Amino acid sequence: MKTILISSALSLAIGFTFGWLIKSASTDLESFVPQTGQNTPTPRPPAPTRTPDAPPERVLPERPSSVGPTHAPPIGTATVPGEPTRADRAKWMRLIEVLGLNPDQAKALEAAMAESLPKLETGKSPEISYMEAGALLEKNILALLDADQRKAFADMQRRAIDNRIELSAQQTYMQELGELDLMPEQRALALDLLRDRAKQLSADIPSSARLLLTGSFLPVSERNFSEDAIRLLRQLSPQYSGDAALDKLAEKRRVEAEEKAKLFEEVLTPAQFELYRSRLSQSTEILDQLRSGE
Repeated sequence: MKTILISSALSLAIGFTFGWLIKSASTDLESFVPQTGQNTPTPRPPAPTRTPDAPPERVLPERPSSVGPTHAPPIGTATVPGEPTRADRAKWMRLIEVLGLNPDQAKALEAAMAESLPKLETGKSPEISYMEAGALLEKNILALLDADQRKAFADMQRRAIDNRIELSAQQTYMQELGELDLMPEQRALALDLLRDRAKQLSADIPSSARLLLTGSFLPVSERNFSEDAIRLLRQLSPQYSGDAALDKLAEKRRVEAEEKAKLFEEVLTPAQFELYRSRLSQSTEILDQLRSGE
């Protein structure tokens, strides 16, 4: 039973990463009841109604002829190729919108993505497979684009990294610091520290590899291999398995917890810091339970 738990835990950790599914829905209902008149409380003829004066004519501002930066490439004429999912269709539309793809470029890009998907091989690390496949895909994409389109594509890659850093910082904050009753200035400092840490952690993952990882802006379907999975694989040495792998992983988690604790030691009050340490200990406690077979 213990072996099954260990194998399952590692498989889930590598194949999928923990995340938060945030669903927000808001409905703004407005009702307008036309006034048709008023009834008096006594049985007398109704008071005459008065037709309201027509409202003054609204003069709407002239709509600009173009939206966004003047240097943005023109909207392309390509249509969404294939039969993608709803999410991939939206990503295709965004690519066409930002890069100004023509029909031939869209078809060539679709073929390049299909040819560049990683092929996992026995005895080869998934990280290496994704790195190699991402580098090939980036090369093939850039070969299809002109100079302006290549610049726009590079801007998309930079925005993707920035968005990922911000998402990581916000998620970590909510998971570990969200219940600490921080003052506004503490929250701002904590988020800045988390952004810096997320930036450092992402520095050694090439932009080309991100094209095929979870959350890619390319329409490559839902990917189940993420930056967190790459970091986890780097922590698991090939020579370790079973209990030894969990021991090494637990040790690294404790080191990370201490590093993060030192990061916020000057930001938090003693009581806040104690609660923060209890949040950090939860991840190592889970690993300890798996190691003990509980």
